[in-house]
Amino acid sequence: MIGFNACSPIKPESHNSLLELPSVWAKYRKGKELGRGVYGVVFKATHIESGELVAVKRTPMDEEGIGATTLREACILNRNNIRDYELHRRFQPHSFNRRMNAENIVQVHEVFQDLPHRFIYLVMDYAETDLAKHIKAYVCKAMLEQTNDFSSEQQLSLLSLDDKIELGLPRETVRDCMSQILAGLAFAHGRRLMHRDLKPSNILVNYSVRGDMSSKLKLKIADFGLARVRSFPDKRHYTPETVTMLYRAPEIFFGVREYGAVIDIWSCGCIFAELVRGRPLFDGETEISVLNDIQRKLGPIKASDVRNMSLPDIISFQNHSQKTPLSNYVLLDPIGLNLLEKMLVYNADDRISSQTSLPRARFTTH
Repeated sequence: MIGFNACSPIKPESHNSLLELPSVWAKYRKGKELGRGVYGVVFKATHIESGELVAVKRTPMDEEGIGATTLREACILNRNNIRDYELHRRFQPHSFNRRMNAENIVQVHEVFQDLPHRFIYLVMDYAETDLAKHIKAYVCKAMLEQTNDFSSEQQLSLLSLDDKIELGLPRETVRDCMSQILAGLAFAHGRRLMHRDLKPSNILVNYSVRGDMSSKLKLKIADFGLARVRSFPDKRHYTPETVTMLYRAPEIFFGVREYGAVIDIWSCGCIFAELVRGRPLFDGETEISVLNDIQRKLGPIKASDVRNMSLPDIISFQNHSQKTPLSNYVLLDPIGLNLLEKMLVYNADDRISSQTSLPRARFTTH
């Protein structure tokens, strides 16, 4: 394991000490770029002494120094607890002091600051791929094995036209993936952490046999940049612009600002269905079209289902007077279907928790 070598505490009187910190590339050999997004660029890297593979995330500093998203992610995911002045000043220190060392949560190994170029580097667990890419690759492979008449992209286009086609992952893999995701969520929720952006692309995947996608999957929940700590009792207001639309809970669509960790459970239910189906459960390009599709498959949303719904946030959409059986869209045995239905409950107060869901992840697929 790589030892922790965090930056010095960020205190006004010792700020210049940061200039003496070593460069990340003095300890790690830089490899290929793995991806880039709004918050930075991720590189594959190798620890020079041990040969361990890691991912190095480079994010730019903002006008105030280290950006809030980077600070939050480093603080939450640091396996040895980052305790410095700025983290304690800008966040709630008592909420982050417990180590996030669950095996299904990605870990931050080290933090480096490059003041001359104004970059922060987070050295994190390396992953071969993410769950979104794995699902897509598996579906493409399965379809190409069935027929050579169409390209993989054409096959996926045809697949989107028929809700009854199932080309999801093997039942053992679905069950194992859900157990790991729920274990990670239960660990986070037990520490009052809400992820707030749970989706397949934020779940990292390693294979038990490197490069073999048919081998056992090892999952880690990643990207805690939008995570929040729930106060107790929870009276804080949170921003509604969080989860990607296809994985977003109804209360978020309706602008509710006092919500809890069960928003992650709705997202987890969407991922569950996607693992079984081989594609997302819900579809749409806009908030209204996604809400329409949710209601088409789960029935109408009533005002009583969403507590503290504010009038300006109420959206007008089509009426859906009849609930369609979820089994029409997701082929699961009764135990699995029951778990999925409890995850996709409109009323957040009635939605199942991650702790209760975990022991129920013992299902099969048809």
